[in-house]
Amino acid sequence: MAMSPAQRFKAMAQANLSAADVSGEQAAPRPETGEAATEYGLLMAELQQDLHEISALASQELKSVEKAVRAPKYDVHIDAAIAAMDENGKALQDEIFTRLMVWHFDIGNYDRALQMGEYVIKFGLQMPPKFERTPQAFITESLADLAINAQVTKIEFPLPPLQKCEQVMEGLDMPDQTRAKLHKALGYGFQNLADKIEKKEVETEVAGGLIAAKQEALRHFQRAFELDKFIGIKKEIERLQRQVPT
Repeated sequence: MAMSPAQRFKAMAQANLSAADVSGEQAAPRPETGEAATEYGLLMAELQQDLHEISALASQELKSVEKAVRAPKYDVHIDAAIAAMDENGKALQDEIFTRLMVWHFDIGNYDRALQMGEYVIKFGLQMPPKFERTPQAFITESLADLAINAQVTKIEFPLPPLQKCEQVMEGLDMPDQTRAKLHKALGYGFQNLADKIEKKEVETEVAGGLIAAKQEALRHFQRAFELDKFIGIKKEIERLQRQVPT
């Protein structure tokens, strides 16, 4: 029986791992010869063509639309890479994987982006060329900036991805200002949750209800201020301090 595309990509990923000298905590360079290397090279060439065509667009909105349209064709490779990493506990450098992680942030597919981000960090995958930040700094700042910008434009941003990001980034090194942005975004997330509880727009309240949501918002805002005194949330802290019992 012929292999499905998913099975074929997984077999290629396994073959690449077998052909490479993978040791230590960092992902190894990819093999340059063999059927698996050829397969990867063809997909990489397709991605480079997509990148070229998208970069030629002037509109950021159109760029995001094109990324959303083109991203699914790389899902089989991503899923195969994840399966291979899970089974082997090792990884190879993979620009297709890291490029698509960036794309998924750009198109608002936060759950997929964070899933991939965990693997990038765990297996020491390098960010694509010209990305100067570490993976943890890039992931944290990208998500936090999206959430903060959504707050400014009064667009609802989901709280769970921010909570997941905080969990994944616990103990990892990054600039204080970057982590401060994440706490600021979390503060807004819990503040918005508190507002929805007050307006009875949520079916079930978080444990502790309205006060707990406001306490969490205050805690995150205060932590953001500790990390960056210029983060711009003094008014939020003062307002919540008047509302939350000490």
